Amino acid sequence: MRKLKISVLIIGAGPAGLSCALWLVNQGYKPVVLERASRLCGMLRFNHHENDWLLGFPGCTGQAIGAKFLEHIQSKNLDIVTSALLTSITQREHGFLVSFTESGRQIQIESDYLVIASGMRPRTPVELIKLSTQYPQNFLVGAGELYLDDFKVGQRVALLGGGDNAFENAFHLALRGVFVDIYCRAEARARDEWQARCKENPNISIHLHANIGQFSVSEKEVNFVENGELRLADVVVVMYGYEPNTDALRKISPWLDTAINEKGFIKVNVYQQAPIERVYAIGDVTDRPLPCLPSAIGQGSLAAKAIVLDAEGMLQ
Repeated sequence: MRKLKISVLIIGAGPAGLSCALWLVNQGYKPVVLERASRLCGMLRFNHHENDWLLGFPGCTGQAIGAKFLEHIQSKNLDIVTSALLTSITQREHGFLVSFTESGRQIQIESDYLVIASGMRPRTPVELIKLSTQYPQNFLVGAGELYLDDFKVGQRVALLGGGDNAFENAFHLALRGVFVDIYCRAEARARDEWQARCKENPNISIHLHANIGQFSVSEKEVNFVENGELRLADVVVVMYGYEPNTDALRKISPWLDTAINEKGFIKVNVYQQAPIERVYAIGDVTDRPLPCLPSAIGQGSLAAKAIVLDAEGMLQ
């Protein structure tokens, strides 16, 4: 078994984790970043829509922004391990012992500080996850799987969700001649702007307080029941929002429970410190309000600066 001793271990190689690693490297540290996926940049790698909200990247897709992040990171020769499966995280007197597997090898890392940047994933009922695996052409999970160019005029789409993602994508599909039914589990949560646009479009129908279930596929068509009524669609798109990636961490390190709130997010203070000594959390996995790409990048740099100050005994 390979064993390493380092100052900072970062779990997650999305924008927050990469930002933290970059700042630490520039401060003379040599952090290690563990990423469960085979590729870096977190949810950005699924974002093929233009993102005009990040200063300096006008008209770029999330994927293009991620490519620029990778170009920058690769110039720093960071120690990043992909396809890393965590098996245990143990607290020690002055740090942590983290065990994981990579390409069949078992590796242990002793770290003075732990930074959790595990991000979020689309919130999806188990039944729909299974169906998206069985029928990938009929069930799409999350905005990242929805490519507008894949849809044809006259197709019927059942879009499950009531937030901005659901309404915005429904609107763009309708502009392409697709008939969209939006099924909200309660009231719609999307911004008034998107609700108004969708209500005015004749290709869109909005169903509130919709109880959806009993899905089946026959002759490339999806059948399901909404409030006792049979419904049909060519494609079902699931956009029930997102949930934090903390469940796997809690299983292998129950001591983290004290740092996690009732919704699964990690509690942090103004320095991104969790209520456990030497543990920091950054990005979408934290309980900070209104998460977005710029705030994830900022939290990564903030945590790095706080760690450096804490290590030098200067953090107030």
